Amino acid sequence: MNVTFLLVKLELSLGDSMPYTKEEARIEIAKLVDDFRTHEATLESAAEAQIENNFIRPFFNFLNWNTENRGLSHAHYEFKVQVTNKKGLRPDYILNLDGRDVLGMDAKQVKYSMKDPRWLYQAYS
Repeated sequence: MNVTFLLVKLELSLGDSMPYTKEEARIEIAKLVDDFRTHEATLESAAEAQIENNFIRPFFNFLNWNTENRGLSHAHYEFKVQVTNKKGLRPDYILNLDGRDVLGMDAKQVKYSMKDPRWLYQAYS
């Protein structure tokens, strides 16, 4: 997976949180993927919020995104959750960099197949 563009990050004061190096991020993301694969069957019934807390936020934390928006004013949030965008759409997550929305994402429960064409209509860009 090529995540190079996601490694770009604003220079922010993140409190006690230290940025991950590229190698540390790879290791932590590999652990996250292994954890997901190990528990995939039990995650079938997990709520979207549980997937967010256990996998989505940690994934972006490892890529040095400020998912808690610590030290940021509302107008400068990096990781936006359930916010209607300029097109009137409401993706689950929006990554914002330098005041620009750069990536909109929609999460699904594990029980839903990402190959189902219904979810293509929820692609926001």
